[in-house]
Amino acid sequence: MYLAKRVTVPIEALAEGAVAVASGNLDYRVECDAFDELKRAGGSFNRMTADLQENKRGLRTAQDTLNKPMP
Repeated sequence: MYLAKRVTVPIEALAEGAVAVASGNLDYRVECDAFDELKRAGGSFNRMTADLQENKRGLRTAQDTLNKPMP
């Protein structure tokens, strides 16, 4: 039971995160106690959402620059 919980909880956290990000919440971060591959998956998920946030900011900046009237 203990081992099953150590696997299930991180997987559920990743699934919740996927739903949150799919709905546009790029601030979501996975925070759960995990080990081995599941810990790496959580870290990768958090890096992915951080990269998505940064890319979104870059796109907004580029769009703002393109929308500025020419002098």
